[in-house]
Amino acid sequence: MPRTNGGGRKPDSPTLVSGEGWASVPSAGLARQPPRRHAQQPASRRRHNGAMRILHTMLRVGDLQRSIDFYTQVLGMQLLRRSENPEYQYSLAFVGYDGGNPDQAEIELTYNWGTTAYYMGTAFGHIAIAVPDAHAACERIKAAGGQVTREAGPVKGGTTVIAFVTDPDGYKIELIQTKSTTYEESRHSEVKNTDPLRSA
Repeated sequence: MPRTNGGGRKPDSPTLVSGEGWASVPSAGLARQPPRRHAQQPASRRRHNGAMRILHTMLRVGDLQRSIDFYTQVLGMQLLRRSENPEYQYSLAFVGYDGGNPDQAEIELTYNWGTTAYYMGTAFGHIAIAVPDAHAACERIKAAGGQVTREAGPVKGGTTVIAFVTDPDGYKIELIQTKSTTYEESRHSEVKNTDPLRSA
């Protein structure tokens, strides 16, 4: 039985996204973030047990390993944990930055065995990731085999520098630059051999 959320229904809309054309993403030398021990974190970042917070966003994917490769090798996340459920025929993988919860929300990648494509609706927009330098992030993503669908530049009607990429299943990911520079300064910045995708 495929794993579903909430109402127990799979998305049903006319846009088919199969992830065709994507292969397992080769490593581009992005620095993966080392696991972080929560006991060593500043008290200002610790969460109260009773406080509400976002835990994760779940994405259904057609090829679990392909998605893990993308989020870890292209976007520089960590594979936090993985599990298999033979009884209900689904597999889960959680990815995220800085060790995930409790300090960072996670992405749950769900693979329903035998399902390689989903119909995406028009309601879902994107996931957003903070990056120090959006232009450098786009260059590194392209070098790693990722697809940049909107190059770094000012958001419409504003000055914040953003970019968009898509994952192997067609989910949109917005990169939001947190470094205080103009677009021209960002565009001409030197792409250094560091991880530009580290969550700011």
